[in-house]
Amino acid sequence: MFLFPGDAARDHIIELVRLNLARICALATARQPNVYWLRRGSVTSYEERLAEIHRRRT
Repeated sequence: MFLFPGDAARDHIIELVRLNLARICALATARQPNVYWLRRGSVTSYEERLAEIHRRRT
């Protein structure tokens, strides 16, 4: 599953997919279920994203 920012408009979503399409395809064909956040410069696993948020709060 790939997650987008909650406030992302259509054009932003298209840009995120375009920028990360190679990584999305690699992760999807690996057949290892996980949840990923799409960002402008990266695809981050859900666990990594949660750890990042936690580090910011502490």
